Amino acid sequence: MVKHVEPDKVLVKMPSLRAVKSFVAAAKYHNFTRAAEALCVTQAAISWQIRELEASLYRVVGWSRNSPALSLRGGFAAA
Repeated sequence: MVKHVEPDKVLVKMPSLRAVKSFVAAAKYHNFTRAAEALCVTQAAISWQIRELEASLYRVVGWSRNSPALSLRGGFAAA
């Protein structure tokens, strides 16, 4: 008989590795299109993954349209 185990709620809510890779690429290239080219995906896929990451981190990650750099709210900058 198999024992039923409740899913770990923290692990279930963690962002996907793909979303983290998309964020890192977007931070490195300062551009969703270039990040998409580097990861061999579409720009829309990068945007979707960043949205997923934002949702999973409760809107901690932000994209500043006024600045070419991705930044974490709270003063950190990924450049």
